[in-house]
Amino acid sequence: LNQAAVETPRGETWLGLNLRIADGTKLVLPRTEDILKVYDVPKSGSGESHYPQAWMMTLIGGFCYQPLAIVMGQHKDSERDLFRKLMHRLSGNDLVLLDRGLGGGKIYLDCVTNKFSFIHRAITSGDTVAGYIVEFLEKNKKSDVVQVTVKDGKETTTLTLRLVRGPKDSEKKPIVFVTNLLDESLYTSASICELYRQRWAVETQYGRVKKLLKVEQFHAKKINGIMQEIYANLLVISLASAIEYQASLQLKLDRTKKIPSFKAVVEVVRRHLNAIIGRKQISFEESIMLAEKMIEEAGRIIWTKQPGRSYPRISRQPLNKWTQKRKGKLKEFEDAKQSKLN
Repeated sequence: LNQAAVETPRGETWLGLNLRIADGTKLVLPRTEDILKVYDVPKSGSGESHYPQAWMMTLIGGFCYQPLAIVMGQHKDSERDLFRKLMHRLSGNDLVLLDRGLGGGKIYLDCVTNKFSFIHRAITSGDTVAGYIVEFLEKNKKSDVVQVTVKDGKETTTLTLRLVRGPKDSEKKPIVFVTNLLDESLYTSASICELYRQRWAVETQYGRVKKLLKVEQFHAKKINGIMQEIYANLLVISLASAIEYQASLQLKLDRTKKIPSFKAVVEVVRRHLNAIIGRKQISFEESIMLAEKMIEEAGRIIWTKQPGRSYPRISRQPLNKWTQKRKGKLKEFEDAKQSKLN
């Protein structure tokens, strides 16, 4: 992971910047005495859960989608604080995409202080919308440069930031991006909106870790074993991502439409894992031949993406008295879908 963090694969830049994506997910851990000493069990008004949970904050490459670094925290820890622990992994030539939970004036200040670029999707509805976002939405501008005052303890700093209006989301709410990429001629509003679509890659990788590799089906009962399993799964994902990316380049695939089947790529890695990490040392020439063989095998099964599909961002679990609101959301979604067809 450390090696992937400092190397930029061929073609993995956007206007000269290394693209990175940061986001967090929660992992459900086994309930053992050793793990409970480190990670708490979530509590709510209805009582205490059974299994402890942990945050996993991950930094991945924006085109190859290799995991670059992770940091673990308590389920109740702030995502922003966990992201701050990853900031030393970012440099002045990096651009990081941030989801709604990873923004705010202090995070913007930390990004500027650490001299890397960012694009953050700001919150645009509810009671926590920043005043400068409200003013920007009222102006009906597509892009604007604003002054944002940030208070950090006794110090007050004024940041010059840019707001970019994106398309409305699936719930018809406005999308606004906050960035320190101020040059509108170089970093156009349209290119920023298009680039931000890459952020979904981190959600895809979390899905692969949890559903394909089933990381939460831990075998270990102690913290060291749990961390070994997490890193082992991330290393498999990292290897598979690198191989899938190189196979795409060799086949000259349009990655917005087609990519090698990731499930098949993981199977390729599994088949050759003993040769990769086995005790027998292989020569440089043998390692090159092995890499070429894996890339060729990875390109044999191609997965075609299905555009135009969308789903409401709610659980489809059976309804009960706690989830009645979801029934209304599903109906609204289906009605909107039907009106589009009509």
